[in-house]
Amino acid sequence: MAVLFAATTMDTGIRLLRFVVQEIGEIGNVRINIYAATAIAVGAAAALTFSQGADGSGGMLIWPLFGTTNQLLAALTMGIITVMLIRRRRPFLPVLIPMGFVLCMSLFAAAVQLGDFYADGNWLLFVLDAIILVVSTWVLVESVIAMVAARKNPDGDDADLAAVSHRHDPFDDVNSCC
Repeated sequence: MAVLFAATTMDTGIRLLRFVVQEIGEIGNVRINIYAATAIAVGAAAALTFSQGADGSGGMLIWPLFGTTNQLLAALTMGIITVMLIRRRRPFLPVLIPMGFVLCMSLFAAAVQLGDFYADGNWLLFVLDAIILVVSTWVLVESVIAMVAARKNPDGDDADLAAVSHRHDPFDDVNSCC
């Protein structure tokens, strides 16, 4: 069971990273096919894993960032649920309030970590944490925009919410690639 869980988790992680690579390519007007994006995803994971030697402990370098990124993902998930509840005209405050708390605490923790990484001269974690803070702020702004759009037009179709981001959804390609 442990091996199956690990393999499934690894497959999901690589697949999601492939989608991210393809979306980054689209932002830069570069079309990256499935195989090249998968190679980039696997190569990045292998580079991180073996960056500290053949024992594969390189991934432990970024372990201090796991807690904040995990909680930011939880806040993002609650943001999506909040938009869905608003669109369905259901009570959304029971999700919005915890989302705000988790998001604020996670951003605060990431900011504190950023200072610690700077003071320690840990530049890899400093840069990664700075990227996480910027992207988290971006996600917060996008979430607020989506919530406002959902409140203004709860009966609108999903195209209204998709127009908020102006980006292609990489998950539209899932059926065509798998």
